Amino acid sequence: MSYYTHMQENINAKYVDILSLRYGEAPVPLLPTSLRSIWQDEPLPHWLIDECKMPSNATIDALGPQFWDWQEHISPRLQHFVDFLVKSRLKDIAAIPVFKRPWPVGLEINDIPFTTRAINALNSSGLIADKDALAKVTFGQLVAFPRIGIRSLIEIATIIEVALDAHWRVTAEIARSFATSSDVTTYATTAIESDEFRRGGGSAEGWKGTLSAAMHNPWIDQIGERDPRFSKLLPPGFGTLEERIDRAISDPAAHSTEIPALLESLPRIEAAIERMAGQSLEDNLLELLTLYIGKEEPRLSAFAARLGWLGDDPKTLQECGNMLGVTRERIRQIEYKLIKRLSATSLYLPNLDAALATLEAASPIYVQRASALLVEHGICKRPFSPISLIDTAKIFGRKTSLAVTEHKGERIVVCGEQGRAFGVLSRIARKLAGQSGVASVYQVADMIRESFAPQDSPDVDEDDIRRILCDQPGYDFLDADWFWYSAVPEGRNRLENIIKKILSVASPQSVASIREGVRRQFRWRAASNRRYRSLTVPPQAVLIKFLEKHPDFHLDGEFVSSVKPLDYRKLLGEGEQVLVDVLRNISSGVLDRQTLIKECLARGINENTLSVYTTYSSILEHLGIDLWQLRGVKVDPSSVEAVRQQNALRPRETRVQDFGWTPDGKLWVTWTLPRNTSSHVFGVPAPIKRFLAGQSFEAQPKDVDRQVGRIAITDAGMSHGYAPFLRYCGADEGDSLRAEFDFASTKVSLSLNVGSEEEME
Repeated sequence: MSYYTHMQENINAKYVDILSLRYGEAPVPLLPTSLRSIWQDEPLPHWLIDECKMPSNATIDALGPQFWDWQEHISPRLQHFVDFLVKSRLKDIAAIPVFKRPWPVGLEINDIPFTTRAINALNSSGLIADKDALAKVTFGQLVAFPRIGIRSLIEIATIIEVALDAHWRVTAEIARSFATSSDVTTYATTAIESDEFRRGGGSAEGWKGTLSAAMHNPWIDQIGERDPRFSKLLPPGFGTLEERIDRAISDPAAHSTEIPALLESLPRIEAAIERMAGQSLEDNLLELLTLYIGKEEPRLSAFAARLGWLGDDPKTLQECGNMLGVTRERIRQIEYKLIKRLSATSLYLPNLDAALATLEAASPIYVQRASALLVEHGICKRPFSPISLIDTAKIFGRKTSLAVTEHKGERIVVCGEQGRAFGVLSRIARKLAGQSGVASVYQVADMIRESFAPQDSPDVDEDDIRRILCDQPGYDFLDADWFWYSAVPEGRNRLENIIKKILSVASPQSVASIREGVRRQFRWRAASNRRYRSLTVPPQAVLIKFLEKHPDFHLDGEFVSSVKPLDYRKLLGEGEQVLVDVLRNISSGVLDRQTLIKECLARGINENTLSVYTTYSSILEHLGIDLWQLRGVKVDPSSVEAVRQQNALRPRETRVQDFGWTPDGKLWVTWTLPRNTSSHVFGVPAPIKRFLAGQSFEAQPKDVDRQVGRIAITDAGMSHGYAPFLRYCGADEGDSLRAEFDFASTKVSLSLNVGSEEEME
């Protein structure tokens, strides 16, 4: 079983498709949690238990999602029981809130598939346009609206409950994946072991590990919806698979609904890739041709012969016309349209690339020998004409220096001095320019060497790259080393997009401020994905040249503004929009961490996500310890100083109480549990950090033979993994946590409210 197939089975087992929810079908409960929790001890009628084959001691609490373990449908009699139960107790439940969760950022009411009856009821109440009001509504308020009867009341309550739970589970797993940077470890580590994450079926890898691993595939940037072979395998959307995954990883809060569909599509795409890799070059090309002109003969064979895809040299227009009984002009017209469609986008053709690389490495070589060599390497089933191969490469935009020349009556395949690298050079240059908006010839040279490792890289230096790229359309050099790829649609240049996001919040801004915002965004990309570890922020002089040449920006001295009006509500994800609204509603324009957390939590952003934004968001400016403002917004220095002094007056929280060695040689540390229950990361005191750094211990409650997770200590001395034990023992703020590390057994004994060794004696 492939890795992606394994992940698909895990996702299918634990992910709830919100669009498929229906009342009366699994996993939607018969009664919402808010009602089951207050009636949970009331036994169900015997007739109901017998009819549904439920345990004899079943209570109303069994009418939750577990009901579907016993039944596949709801009988009319059971539905009447549920309706009457709620109707007869409306007065008792009138003041009870329908939902126990806030409405999360990113989930829209329109995403939930209500019946027409329920949608009409919500429309008449006005709640369908007010998510916050709907999240706080009570049963009495809901049933008081016109057109909301008992059946609609139960449907709305149960389906929204499942949708909220499903969305928060995805959010919990997303928050867990943010724990890739030491700057956010304090806020993100607990998400790995949180109740939310475990109820959502979170795994050690998680969605982010799966998508990041997929980005290492060499075909990731060649799979898109414009390729008819993959259009039905991809989820709805636009862009290559690389671009879709990149969007999901870069801003998961804004694209959380796309992540499950991407995970589900990866195994199908991988299977198609494996199947194509097992085909010959002729089969790859003929399969593609049938998708454009059909399978009818002799039409298929005629155009395959014209293109040279049967292995021989390409046939002439007249020869193909004779095969179909039409004029050569008609063949030319059809061929023109066909090649236009084939060359409209980059298509994944691994055997074509392998054939080009094989002949480039083997040249100079006689044509007859070159044709046979492709068979020997398993690329083709029969000898394939190098002339047809070169023509095919041109159709699909493959860069190659291969050519066929004659010497003493013999045709020979030859290759330029840079032949091996020429085919990948342009692709690497465009890829690097796409990653950061601009790139340098030194980055291209380094990646070429890396691409050919461990083999000897071709003799290509920075001068060769400059010369080759200068002759190719779309590449625009900003100075002697740095260039950008200008022949891309609007909105597809990453540097352009980041700058527009920054300017949508405040404009104009200095080039230095813009560059710092770009640096923050690039730090996030490098921290969240190894693929972007070499991402480089361009020097300020290069950034100025880029802004001068880009038609969407206006440069006035050291300040830059947008030529077109920018709306941050269209350019920013929902999370960053909340940050803008929060900071704009503060008269001083400056907020400390505690206030920022409070305001954002109230608006549906969880603390883990907020930590990522404060560390990496390009629209925020970090003024100092625990102080933030919107980038480019002018603030009064006295306001900044006032907030700074207020922070200084707050008492500092010291977690470490004491540490030492037990008589039997165990190292112990005692911490005080913090107020922030979402963070269970504790620092190891500096004097003993060298004993624990980089190690992992099996966790057990003291004097109890039971494993409660593992405690890991980073090289920086930050220990984490305590959440299972703290839940197990019911820990609370202010409790003392004692850990005794046994190096011999690699186990750690955990206990609460135990004093130091001296106190114990």
